Amino acid sequence: MYSHEVTLDIGQLLYYAAAALVTYYALQFSSILLPTGGEQVVVSEELAEPPQPETKFDLLKHEKAKPDFSVVKCWDPSTLTYLGEVKADTKDSVEQKIRKCRAAQETWSKSTFAQRRQLMKTMLRFVVENQATIAKVAVRDSGKTVTDAIFGEVLVTCEKLKWLAAKGEGILRNEKRATGSLVWFTKNVWVEYRPLGVRSPRFEV
Repeated sequence: MYSHEVTLDIGQLLYYAAAALVTYYALQFSSILLPTGGEQVVVSEELAEPPQPETKFDLLKHEKAKPDFSVVKCWDPSTLTYLGEVKADTKDSVEQKIRKCRAAQETWSKSTFAQRRQLMKTMLRFVVENQATIAKVAVRDSGKTVTDAIFGEVLVTCEKLKWLAAKGEGILRNEKRATGSLVWFTKNVWVEYRPLGVRSPRFEV
């Protein structure tokens, strides 16, 4: 009879586990920060800059003034730098935009999954290559820090686009359903997912 003693080095085991975890997340982040495929879209960094010369937004005056619902005033919450104003939508302009969306949806509904993956990859590449500009805009618009903008806006968006490109076709593939014991030989049942575009229970044009 022979006996063998097996020793387990907990420290070494933890080392390999940590290395595996780091490798896994390195691969995940590399696929986000170094996307492949997609078309290059360049945006000017000047779009993230406030109007010149810079002026401060008078928040107290704005709160006391009579509301003007025809425009939306924009300012940086952290510095009160005035960013300008945009014309508020009316019922007619909203209807026009919805009609444009529905017209575009007709084309999108006929697109292949390969075309949709290409769009996701193009958007992913755009976000990665312009992440500094996007983060700067998010900081000015919300008052959050650059770190919050990178983790809360850029990385989250990149992960969603990456997931859609990789998993979207599988999730939206037709799903077969059981027909029941009495009609299984005469019926085929499946769930089919179709893009419907703009839908609203309160607003139809």
